[in-house]
Amino acid sequence: MRFTIKIVCEMLLQIFRIDLNIRGMEKVPEDKAVFIVQNHNSYIDPIISIWAFRFLDLVFVMKKEIMQAPFVSHALYRCDFPALDRNNNREALKTMVRTMKMIETGEHSVGVYPEGTRSKDGEIHEFKAGSFKIPEKTNCPIIVTILKNTDHIIFFTGAGASAE
Repeated sequence: MRFTIKIVCEMLLQIFRIDLNIRGMEKVPEDKAVFIVQNHNSYIDPIISIWAFRFLDLVFVMKKEIMQAPFVSHALYRCDFPALDRNNNREALKTMVRTMKMIETGEHSVGVYPEGTRSKDGEIHEFKAGSFKIPEKTNCPIIVTILKNTDHIIFFTGAGASAE
């Protein structure tokens, strides 16, 4: 299923003619699980990230509501993407502990959007308090990434787009 998701991400990038300008990937360790921190401007951000970090077994911590989306939820569930219940602290803690085990065992690298949601204005907003608990407890490398111009990508128009 992971292979399929990576292929679908690549196909979507090609279909929507999204050109990526990726820099600094040589600094990302390939031999251990990492914690990826990223800004979030668009629905396409996870697709870009999964493709860009295709050499990692990357999962994103996501809000549990995404697990209700048809088709997508099945793939995310099968690929072990952790769903965070932001309204239930006990369940959120269980998700965080499970996510820490993923990193500690090297099973998956984990990505988060520390603002907790997409930025509507393209600015970086206050990070949620628990955003850095995982790398703090697991002592894993933190990879900070910045996605630019993804909020300008328009789907279903046939217009090409680019993202850095």
